[in-house]
Amino acid sequence: YVINSACGDVEADPHDVASYLCLHRIYRERFILTKSSFDKENAIKTLATSIDIIDHSNAVGMVGWLNYGKSHDLHKSLERPFEILASLASFHALSKDWSSSTNVLRSLILRCEQHLPLYHPITITTLIDLAAAMMENGEREGSIRFSQRARNRLMMYLNEQEAGCMMMHSMNVELKDEFQNDGEEYYKLVGLDHLEMLKAFVLSMDTLVEREMMSLLRGNHPMKCLYFCFVGDSYSVLASSLSTVSKHTIDHLVRAEHSSGSTIAWATAGKFYRKALRGWVSSGVCHPDVMSTTCSLAHCLKELGRMNEALNLLSSVINSSLQKLQHCAKKRKFRPEIFEAVAKCIWTLATYTAEDKPNQEGRISCMKLLKTAIELLEDNYKKPVADEDLLKTFKMEFNNLMKGKGRILSTHELDKTSERSGVFVTV
Repeated sequence: YVINSACGDVEADPHDVASYLCLHRIYRERFILTKSSFDKENAIKTLATSIDIIDHSNAVGMVGWLNYGKSHDLHKSLERPFEILASLASFHALSKDWSSSTNVLRSLILRCEQHLPLYHPITITTLIDLAAAMMENGEREGSIRFSQRARNRLMMYLNEQEAGCMMMHSMNVELKDEFQNDGEEYYKLVGLDHLEMLKAFVLSMDTLVEREMMSLLRGNHPMKCLYFCFVGDSYSVLASSLSTVSKHTIDHLVRAEHSSGSTIAWATAGKFYRKALRGWVSSGVCHPDVMSTTCSLAHCLKELGRMNEALNLLSSVINSSLQKLQHCAKKRKFRPEIFEAVAKCIWTLATYTAEDKPNQEGRISCMKLLKTAIELLEDNYKKPVADEDLLKTFKMEFNNLMKGKGRILSTHELDKTSERSGVFVTV
């Protein structure tokens, strides 16, 4: 009866995409129950017809409109064809046809890159979905390539927006002090509000966690964990920007609002990092993504005033990874990136220890940690050198602590001494 009713709606208005989408959902749910080829074919056909209607509605020329009929305004929505193609790809994934899903997602990527910014949340999520489909289809190299592309675009956008927020805030403060105006000079001059743009971006990334393809991937799927890290990174940058702005805002109400928003953003980022870490750990603790996600989660805990939890988390993961590396060193080869990731995690623990205990006890603990990291890297570098600058930096900081001078570099400053970024994205 439901299908007959939906078909009647389609016959009454054959150019209404919403009716086709409702009909698709009916065939889709029945296919899950029956695995019928008839339901599968019709579910695909309804989406294909929807795409044809939308493409026709968006056509520039008028020749194709002869004898076609009316068009609905919603059919011209920019996001609608992306949503339909994503639904088609997820339906192929539901039926375990990962090859067809990959082909649809490739087509979707082309549409996204033609009509949307390269860093748009829809483009980034489509890259991740394509990487997941290719991984399930046995195309490992392609999966890594597309996941790296998504990561690079996300990092580029977040870095630009964070820098823009800082520049916007500093300009507003300077001009407000000089002219005693309302503090919105940057927006008036440039026409951009980087903080609001960042908030909108983060909200979109969070909303897309609920997309169909994510629900079809197993809980510890690498692309699912990676996307959780992406959302966590987005919230972390937002939290950092809000925190910086709140510290230099004169208006008490605005300061309280930004401070509260920063706390919520740090907590939300930690929630997504924790989800990702559970997935990474299920595949083994000796993995670069385990280390980078642990450091990110520890950073969130520190910013929330939970330093002891951050130290315990780092210590637990580092001890487990060192035991695993020592136990398996003779049985299997580990990639150089794993040793570097563990060393950077040890470095993060050292910086937090120094911050938590700014005394002689803390300095001695830092020296022990750095010595452990140096020994780990030296053992690794008996093989071909991966990042010799990293080892030199560790030794230099250890010698400075031995002489009782200087301070230990932050993790961000450590990354600047090496060609590699502190964030790893591997599959």
